Amino acid sequence: MKSLISGIALIASLAALVVIAGAVRQADVAEAQAGSDGAAVYADNCAGCHQPDGAGIPGVFPALANNPKVTDGAYVEQVVREGLSGSIDSLGETYNSSMPGFQLSDSDLTALVAHVQSLGGAAEVPSETSAPAPSETGAEGAAVYVAHCAGCHQADGSGVPGAFPPLADNPNAADGAYVERVIREGLSGLIDVLGETYDGSMPAIPLDDSDLAAVVDYVQSLAGGAGPTDTTAAPTTPTAAPGPSQGDSDRGEKLFAGSIGFENRGPACHACHAAGSLGLRGGSGLGPDLTDVAARLGGEAGLAAWLSNPGSATMQPLFADKQLTDAEARDVAAYLVTIENESPSGGYDMLLLGGIVGFIVLLLFMALVIKGPRETYTDRLRSQS
Repeated sequence: MKSLISGIALIASLAALVVIAGAVRQADVAEAQAGSDGAAVYADNCAGCHQPDGAGIPGVFPALANNPKVTDGAYVEQVVREGLSGSIDSLGETYNSSMPGFQLSDSDLTALVAHVQSLGGAAEVPSETSAPAPSETGAEGAAVYVAHCAGCHQADGSGVPGAFPPLADNPNAADGAYVERVIREGLSGLIDVLGETYDGSMPAIPLDDSDLAAVVDYVQSLAGGAGPTDTTAAPTTPTAAPGPSQGDSDRGEKLFAGSIGFENRGPACHACHAAGSLGLRGGSGLGPDLTDVAARLGGEAGLAAWLSNPGSATMQPLFADKQLTDAEARDVAAYLVTIENESPSGGYDMLLLGGIVGFIVLLLFMALVIKGPRETYTDRLRSQS
């Protein structure tokens, strides 16, 4: 009888677990459909280009905010699944770049579509809601380009004047061997591109063979030229003077030092870098001093673009899911511009100093407390005999 009761209780418990699991799954689906997770999916996959508030970047990435076209869920789902390339007209402005398709679970896709629709705001959907057929050719290369190159050279390859050279219509970038060498080995020093001088540094980008071949083909398609030109001769004419600051340097200093946290919880710059009066005291020397980085990376515009998508192999994993917002990048860049002519204050690497002090304390503890092996019971018996 007890065995029968136990069996019934076990079956009832299993049935209850199945019911509870089903209810939880339905709640998860309902939550995703309601868009409660959509903001997180959007932040992970879309905000880097279209911006956290959906404002986009004029001339580069179209705005989603108040865009009636994205209120059509079927259109948004198709673009997210298949990607989009070619010329499109959005809110009266023409865009001509490429967006890769995204592999998302059904629940994440549903949540993301709902969130994008909420950004679109308007209920009216234009008649031209069908997305242009995405080009399969170069889709993989476009995705690699967006992940590793677009932050500096821009999505359409136009670059940042005085900071990052353009790839579009650049005959140097039409040479596949040259592009592959630059990606593998990096590039630094003076170069002349389309009549303008650039003096910066591009790190080598570690890519597997398939991604490298794909992005080389994509860069060549952006370049469109017939072949390479001399990249070492630099003209003596100076570059144009930088325009007015677009960021808040005071806020940028606080973000750099960590007294104000980044919105996406990225580490403070001062955790690894010194800059100007923010020397090593209170920070560490894990990364290079950034006092003169503005002069090396082309001023505020170049720095802001670089900070939005760091090219450093060390920084990429640190900020992979903790990207700086567009405003934060501009503010930090503005601060670094204000100190480019200062002398590094130096100081002590607090992490290194702390490690040395800790090691000395450990040695003293071992010398004073750990005086040697304790006498065992067997040793006491032997000493008494």
